[in-house]
Amino acid sequence: MELAKKIVIVLLIFLLTFGLFFYKNSQNSTKSIISLENKMIQYAQDYQQDVPTRFLNINNADIIAETFQEVSKHIYYLNTRLSYKGDFFGISEIKLSYLYYDRFGKPDIPKLNQVQKDTEAAINEITKIVNKNQSQRQIALQLHDLLIDRIEYDYQNYVRDTLPNTSYTIYGALVLNKAVCDGYSKSYSRLLDEYGIENYLVSVDVMDHSWNLVKINGNWFHVDLTWDDPIYPGGNFYSNISHDYFLISDQKISQDHYGWNPNLPKAVTEN
Repeated sequence: MELAKKIVIVLLIFLLTFGLFFYKNSQNSTKSIISLENKMIQYAQDYQQDVPTRFLNINNADIIAETFQEVSKHIYYLNTRLSYKGDFFGISEIKLSYLYYDRFGKPDIPKLNQVQKDTEAAINEITKIVNKNQSQRQIALQLHDLLIDRIEYDYQNYVRDTLPNTSYTIYGALVLNKAVCDGYSKSYSRLLDEYGIENYLVSVDVMDHSWNLVKINGNWFHVDLTWDDPIYPGGNFYSNISHDYFLISDQKISQDHYGWNPNLPKAVTEN
């Protein structure tokens, strides 16, 4: 009987301790997300694959995915695939993967370092072209046009269902110059960050598509570089850059885009 009481007391202490811990962390979700981002960066820079997250108390897969998107805008050799491990208490580990592995199945560090170096050089090249003293709208427009001119939509691999991992990345877009929507939108977001222009990546599973929300002079707008770089059936590209999806409202883009997160900022004005 005494043993049973002791066991009950120990269990209560255990549950109270974890309850207080999780409550405390739930009240500091922003701090937890920053800690998660820093930990992802640290592990990626060390080319590690398994990131423990137990005591960060972030069990929302959407938050983890959004945080990973931010990390991948700075660690360019990360693969876009992200997996998790979990148990009764929630997500306990995130598994990172990389663009290149050696013949032993380990991250190919020399090749990954070159990816990082080449992508940083491409970003520096672009920022030398786009004058930071322009208006926000002029910067957003010049980056829009420059990226569409630079990137070729990876149409042939898309229709064959043979897209390489690089086509979803900033490296694929800016260095290899071939990408799909993820590469376009991440590159645009990364460069807007460089000019201090607030933005969000918009990723929609039901459309299998991504684009950007951009804040210009206090107002939010949608920008879809991929759909402004249209191709004819068969894979032939238009010669002119379109601006049909540059700085448009929720109402206008909802004519053919749908399913984005309703908690994102509202784009209620037209350019």
